[in-house]
Amino acid sequence: MSSPFRRSLPSTPSLAQQKKQAKELLQSFTAGDPEARDRVRAVLPDKQRIALGDTQFVLAREYGFADWSALRQHIDAIEEQQRPPHERIHAAFRRRDPDAVRRIFQQQPGLRKMIDAPLFSFNSPAIVHCANDLAMVDMLLELGADPNRRSEWWAGPFHALHVATGDAAARLLAA
Repeated sequence: MSSPFRRSLPSTPSLAQQKKQAKELLQSFTAGDPEARDRVRAVLPDKQRIALGDTQFVLAREYGFADWSALRQHIDAIEEQQRPPHERIHAAFRRRDPDAVRRIFQQQPGLRKMIDAPLFSFNSPAIVHCANDLAMVDMLLELGADPNRRSEWWAGPFHALHVATGDAAARLLAA
């Protein structure tokens, strides 16, 4: 059921703001506000007890989403795209998401020249940082990472093979 109360997300939506609006809707509904009651009943006509999750659902429906999770994913995707490329690439590496890393490198070709830069802990390049993840190693090699690149750690550099095991180590040896 879609809500007759239609809303449009701002161009830079905030999940925190949406959570605040859901809480305010719940408070207004609980206080007996007629508009809040109409909004909630338009989406949840037979629900006896209304909780925060219900008002989040109502808001999501008003924005045209199936549920709060879909609204949240949409806002997260927008926020992700608005972050600077270096923050997006670090987040993708933290998540160990080779598809996201590949996509960011395609969108930002200038980042490719930094593929061997010491941007991770212990001043290590991405190939060392992700040496234990075969999918990440394959993606980095595909994008031109140097399999022999070492960290620039002050206590002594180390190679990806110092941490890689299994198939990831075999792939690095082959490269």
